[in-house]
Amino acid sequence: MTACAQGALAPSAEPEIHLTAPSPVSASPEPVIAVFGAEASDSFQKGVAQAAESGAYPVEFYTGGADALSGGLPGGAALAIVYLGDDADGFDPVDFPVYVYAASGQSVSPDIPHLTYFALNAAADALTLAVEYPPHETPVRIIGLFTSKTSGAYAVWTNAAGNGRVFSKAEYIANRSDRTAEEWFQSQLENFYPGMVDAVFAETGELAVAAANVLSGLGRTDMEVFAASAGGNAERMLSSVLTAVVGADARRAGALCYENAAALLSGKTAENAQIGPSVFRYSPAKQ
Repeated sequence: MTACAQGALAPSAEPEIHLTAPSPVSASPEPVIAVFGAEASDSFQKGVAQAAESGAYPVEFYTGGADALSGGLPGGAALAIVYLGDDADGFDPVDFPVYVYAASGQSVSPDIPHLTYFALNAAADALTLAVEYPPHETPVRIIGLFTSKTSGAYAVWTNAAGNGRVFSKAEYIANRSDRTAEEWFQSQLENFYPGMVDAVFAETGELAVAAANVLSGLGRTDMEVFAASAGGNAERMLSSVLTAVVGADARRAGALCYENAAALLSGKTAENAQIGPSVFRYSPAKQ
């Protein structure tokens, strides 16, 4: 299985990644970049590690995000790259060099060097892929999976339903349900035999992976899943069921974070920047 991504880094030999527990040790003669929180994204880890293979500074990976930095930099580290996942609201200033990746679009002070994922139009683009995917005909019969009714993805969904592009077969709202997405989705499939639903639209990568796992487990091939986020490593799990993911190219983000962190260590400046969504599609011809 191969994912095709717009703007993604070209794949190469996978670097070996080791997670390290922080411990105060004597400084190493060579400056090290410590990376925190990257275990949330396999692609981000690999992007950082791959860039470091040809870079000036080695990297060491540590479990935990910003909270793991409460005791300062690990011994030997000259700078920290910090991955802010979905559970982080932001990043408080620290008294040592850092470069931050706001993977969920969190607000970071302009005084802190950072890269931010900006999910502009990701939900609209993912839903358009679902609507236009052959052999779907308008209105496309879709099951929607959402975190809440106040999310941007839900607003895109309701607008499409109001315009007649989408016919909502069922909706899962995570913060209003006492069941997991897997439990709810599997129970819904008992009501829909093959041919009754065209697609599944998921607000997050995690919800998309959950739906795809249920469909695959049941051997259902009559609908495809489309995700408006690459969370949960969804872009690495594309298949004939999980057909497309619109979200951050985390591998590219990891490489950019390393490049900017290395620039800071070499005395250069690193401009704050944004990275927009990429489209990852399942490509059976390249399996």
